[in-house]
Amino acid sequence: MSTRHRSRIAIVTCAVAVLLLGVAIFSAGRSFGLFNENVAETGFRPLADALSGSGANRVCEQGDAGFGPDNSSPWYKAVFAAPASIDLTDEVTRAAARQGFVLSSLRIAAPGASQKLYQGTSSNRTLTIAVYQHGASMNTCAGSTTASSRSSSVELTLEYPSNTTGKAAPIEVQSTEPAPDPATWYDQKFGTFVAVAVTGLGSSTVALPAGARSGLLTITHAGSDRFRISAVDAGGTSTGEEIVDTVGDYSGVTAFGVPSTGAIPSTLLVDTDGPWSITLSPLADALPLGVAAEGSGDRVFRYDGPNRDLALRFTGSSLFEIRQIKDPGAPLIVAFEDTGVFSGSGSISEGPSIVVVHSNGDWTIR
Repeated sequence: MSTRHRSRIAIVTCAVAVLLLGVAIFSAGRSFGLFNENVAETGFRPLADALSGSGANRVCEQGDAGFGPDNSSPWYKAVFAAPASIDLTDEVTRAAARQGFVLSSLRIAAPGASQKLYQGTSSNRTLTIAVYQHGASMNTCAGSTTASSRSSSVELTLEYPSNTTGKAAPIEVQSTEPAPDPATWYDQKFGTFVAVAVTGLGSSTVALPAGARSGLLTITHAGSDRFRISAVDAGGTSTGEEIVDTVGDYSGVTAFGVPSTGAIPSTLLVDTDGPWSITLSPLADALPLGVAAEGSGDRVFRYDGPNRDLALRFTGSSLFEIRQIKDPGAPLIVAFEDTGVFSGSGSISEGPSIVVVHSNGDWTIR
């Protein structure tokens, strides 16, 4: 065999070996998710765009496509910082609401701590938000940082269902740390209890936690027929509250026991044909109503500010109502009420108080 022929065979052999090695590397990379899109990062982009548009800066980011041996759930985390002139809590909760996330507040360890935690779901995605202000320390993507007295930071983590099992990330309705001091205005006025989450299919009853004379209800329902939630007392007599009464799918946050009808609720009656979930938590866990709010459907806020005029917009087809409650036994204050698409104004009085938004469409408060 000639030297030239042997050289050609060697070249072909090397080329084949390189090709096989490349295929092996590519296959191994695919098995570890190196060439797979991180759907959590893609799904996070609208949130990132909204925060960047508000004036917040992305500090760091990291994520995983969920194809590795130690993790099957795509996730993405980013930390944003903003000057004190920007209400970062308000901006991030508004951005989350536009993406369909119904957020619940998580309890944290220390009373008055400058860290606040929120969590919610949308289309089986789980969004966890940690807000840090006024010198609070936090773990970032690459280590640790501190929010200065002139700025605040927010950490958002978006997790998708497992690529292998299809199961969504769990919702933490309460942290494992001790609850803060309950001697707050909201706990004193409206009561406090340990948050619980309940799911069901079709009509059922939900026993209220001990001490839950009033509270928040974070509710989802999927179905085509009537969906109704009402309350009865320990004797099975109606308290007169129609908490939810709608037809079809429902996702929102509402309240029970505010204002009091004179009867103490003991059980919720769920009347429906489809699957549903209810998270019950104290009214002290309601999101704060900041300079602006934006959402869709029913929502509940804490309001601790001064007398305030509101600029309102609504794009639903039926009733839009804002109610303010300062005490369970006090008369209900209707801050605004109208029907159909409109742009108008209303007002709320000085807090502390609970503000309940009842609507079937998109709305903004400025």
